[in-house]
Amino acid sequence: MEQHVFQSYSPIRNLAYPSTRYVFDDFLLGLKKIGVQGFNANFKFLLWDNHEVWYKVGLVNVAAFLAQATVEAVGDDTCDELNWQQVAGRHAISNSCGQEGRSYQDETCAIYSCDVDTSMEVTAVSSTNQVRAPPPFECRPSSGGSNSYAGYWNTNTGTEIKNTPYSNTAGRIDVEGSCVAYFN
Repeated sequence: MEQHVFQSYSPIRNLAYPSTRYVFDDFLLGLKKIGVQGFNANFKFLLWDNHEVWYKVGLVNVAAFLAQATVEAVGDDTCDELNWQQVAGRHAISNSCGQEGRSYQDETCAIYSCDVDTSMEVTAVSSTNQVRAPPPFECRPSSGGSNSYAGYWNTNTGTEIKNTPYSNTAGRIDVEGSCVAYFN
């Protein structure tokens, strides 16, 4: 399965390789957990229910899940959300707080949400494996003044331009306390 499904791609080397983060045994463990045990909200991933139609629906669910996982994570061999959205040709570092106009800080779910901690500092584990890719997402407290600006990533030079008020599509220019639950 690792040789055919859990394939990552290195644009630097121009080749596919078995993912180092995603393996078949772990996939089966996860599938068992969400399909048999379910998770907190009395919700289970539909796999099968001793009926031919539900068995086929379960196979479609697994195929759709694997396709989405490949696009979102396996293909880049990453476990974190990636900074993929450019704003005027640059990657806003504040994309950590939301891409596509979203504000992660304002998205809540009564069961899974926690209070925003503006003193939290955390950096995601991984970044995309492309040449001059933006760094992993991060959150950090605001220190006031121009040091509060997150800045942007210049893909042409492969450098981070800090302390510049460069906003994401939601208008954020900082990375204070709004990102952790979504990229880590």
